[in-house]
Amino acid sequence: MTATGDAMLVRRDDRSTVLVSIPAGKPIVELPAPPESEGDAGSAGLAISPDGLWLATVTTLPGKVTIWDRATGKPIREIKSVQADEWLSHRRLRFTPDGKRLLCVSFRHTSAESFGSGRLEAWDTTNWKQTVTLREGGGGQGLAIRADSRQAAWPLSDGAVRLVNLDTGAIERTIRVGPPGGVIPDCAYAPDGRHLVTANANGTAYVLRLSPPPDAKK
Repeated sequence: MTATGDAMLVRRDDRSTVLVSIPAGKPIVELPAPPESEGDAGSAGLAISPDGLWLATVTTLPGKVTIWDRATGKPIREIKSVQADEWLSHRRLRFTPDGKRLLCVSFRHTSAESFGSGRLEAWDTTNWKQTVTLREGGGGQGLAIRADSRQAAWPLSDGAVRLVNLDTGAIERTIRVGPPGGVIPDCAYAPDGRHLVTANANGTAYVLRLSPPPDAKK
């Protein structure tokens, strides 16, 4: 959804994507479906820049992020995010609130029963250079970004949440909220950045109190 709440991206059954005006209930722009050979990340693999000018989609094979011009519906940039020989799934795209970075989460299957490893990537939207690339044991598709755009929370299937510094690309802290192998599908920051809520696969939700963001410390 756009920051103003007036439009949202929707993935159709035919795998095409449409930006829909919420007040009018009508399409604004339509994006073509990716080739069958490139896979499909579904609705989680869609994002809108905070200013509403760019749309982003991602395919699972070979892991390609496409940036589209909202006004024309034409692609303006393609980014190869992962090696083509890796099978990654449930990819999620998110722009930071300030629009300066685009983040992508994915995981790699090592077997039908196991998520081999998760991957978090970020690109600077001014030059599209990669600024973050992390790989951790335990797959997952959750991602939350703090309101100041400087930290991301990355939950994985090993029962822990990684807090990632988006300025340095490093993991600042790992918080274990469940037993090894416990799944945390998603999480969300409070607006002030002091609390993080985790949605756990066993039906519970935890509220974690975090250190205040740097600018909030007095």
